[in-house]
Amino acid sequence: MTQSTSGLERFLTAMEFPATRDDLVREASRDGLGLEVLTALRALPDSTYDARRRVLHALIASPRERRPLAA
Repeated sequence: MTQSTSGLERFLTAMEFPATRDDLVREASRDGLGLEVLTALRALPDSTYDARRRVLHALIASPRERRPLAA
């Protein structure tokens, strides 16, 4: 995911905040980011993000939060 990650980082650096999840997905799509990045952004909690670091934190945290609990 190195190319996707660097594209995401460039995108987030240029993105204007605050931005909603839908804003992020729309602008990432317009910028031509790959399916992997778009899928990750679509999986973010429906929220308004006030900074790049908040989006990155949510991207890191969201897979763990969605993982099913072990029986």
